[in-house]
Amino acid sequence: MKKTKRKIMYNNTDIASFLISTHAITLISLVITIIILIILAGISINLSLGPNGIFTRLKEAKEQYAEAVAQEKLELVLLNANTEKQINKNYNKEDFLNNMLEEKGIIVNEELVIVDNYIFKIDRQNLKIIENIGETSIRISKEIKKYNGKNSNDKYEVDIFLKIDATSTLKNVSIKKTDGTIYEMTTEELISGKIITLELDEKYDIIVATTDGKTEIRRIQEKSGETIYTANELAEFRDKVNTGLSYEGKIIKLGNDLDLSSVCGNINGQEISWEPIGLNPFPNEDEKYFAGTFDGNYHVINNLYINIQDPNNSGFSSISIGLFCGNHGTIQNLVMENSYIYYNSDITSSSTDWQFVGIITGHNSSGTIKNCGINSGEIRGVFSAQSINVDGFFIGGLVGCNGGIINSCYNKGMVYVESYNNSNKCLNIGGISGDTEWGGQTSNCYNVGEIIVGKNGTIRIFCGGILGDLSFNNSTLKNSYNIKNINLLEGTSISHLGGISGRIYNTGKIQNSYCTDNFSVSYYNVNTKKTDGIVDSQTLKDSVSILNEDEEIWINDIGMNDGYPILKWQIEKK
Repeated sequence: MKKTKRKIMYNNTDIASFLISTHAITLISLVITIIILIILAGISINLSLGPNGIFTRLKEAKEQYAEAVAQEKLELVLLNANTEKQINKNYNKEDFLNNMLEEKGIIVNEELVIVDNYIFKIDRQNLKIIENIGETSIRISKEIKKYNGKNSNDKYEVDIFLKIDATSTLKNVSIKKTDGTIYEMTTEELISGKIITLELDEKYDIIVATTDGKTEIRRIQEKSGETIYTANELAEFRDKVNTGLSYEGKIIKLGNDLDLSSVCGNINGQEISWEPIGLNPFPNEDEKYFAGTFDGNYHVINNLYINIQDPNNSGFSSISIGLFCGNHGTIQNLVMENSYIYYNSDITSSSTDWQFVGIITGHNSSGTIKNCGINSGEIRGVFSAQSINVDGFFIGGLVGCNGGIINSCYNKGMVYVESYNNSNKCLNIGGISGDTEWGGQTSNCYNVGEIIVGKNGTIRIFCGGILGDLSFNNSTLKNSYNIKNINLLEGTSISHLGGISGRIYNTGKIQNSYCTDNFSVSYYNVNTKKTDGIVDSQTLKDSVSILNEDEEIWINDIGMNDGYPILKWQIEKK
């Protein structure tokens, strides 16, 4: 069927009528739109400013969120306290709970606690929240601004920004410690807040009085010791050390396993390296370093990530890298997994004399590292420094260089090093420690981590399964073993290579330590090859009683280490 177009005819009268009606509709629409806008404006004003307005609701939502955060913070502490109660035979519900609460800045008054200005009633026996009482009438907020050195009383100090608000008008605020009032805030300071200096670990009472006759006392305390539960809290602890708090005489504990992927690695498309704890490995007076006790509680730290391609512009104050920059205290009871350090040293200036790399710490200058293990990960270094002022490079699975004590530790991670250096300096590489110096002691350690070395240049390399080099001031290695081969990249030739140590020099001593018969040399005594300590695999597997010549540290394997001896703490954690 053929379709035909309809032809519509209009006369002038029809067009005029259409235009008039169209304009009329448009005008009516405009008037209606204006009316609707006026109505909406009134509604909007009411919604924004009325008792049920948006702004009012936003304020309420913000307060509800703050309250929920406070409750979650309290619940987490109670959860961790309950865990301690179940697994810690020394748990005392009063002491443990009070300490765990106070470490998180929670104010304790018997069964009532104040968390970020919200009051909760708790069941101390069953470790749960009984009642949410609500917000306090007086709000106190504080923010740490700076950690200072020791004062004339030989105590560390901290600057905090203190701000106080109340539901009624404030009259006066006094801040007292045990020996009396140390500060009274002026009216201006009550409005704007005030930076005050407190001694760490000292308790202070903030006495707040309002014009309606109310008085409230709030105790605050900034502790130097603490328990760390999250990766962010570990980073905060690191920042405290790096601003001057050494934690000397204090204990830092891990309360959980930590995953560092939220603070280092690939984060939102940006590669971020972990900044080590401490700014300098040497205990110089003006430098920042750790000198306390870091107790991992046998927890695991996962996903340490450091990638330095240009040491001189790395942002670090010294080239000593690892979880810790240096250690002058004690690091104990800690396991590391999936730890990765990538290091490219191409130095063309003389700004760095020494370079230390280790997963636990770059340099253990005078401290103790015990009951620590590397379960997995790798150190991958390329050393091509041409400056004659670079005195040496020290790379170890746990520690770059040891001048202190390493006891009862193991490494299962890989150490991979390439060198393109044409100087007469030295490169020391070991499964446990790259170098042992100035009386350093290593005992009861084992390495099952792979070591790969490549060399193209004249630099001297000392490479060993346990230690790269052992030298000076009666440094010792004893009761330890290595079972892993050292693989050389194609074309590499290294004279000082041993199954136990690459070299022993001066007054260094090796006692009761072994490697398998995959090696032809156990260590070099200056330039003399030594075969002391080379045994077959089965003999080493049966060597528990031999390794325990000083104390009962070693036990037979229970399926963790291919039949080779393991350390007692590995199965007796907590």
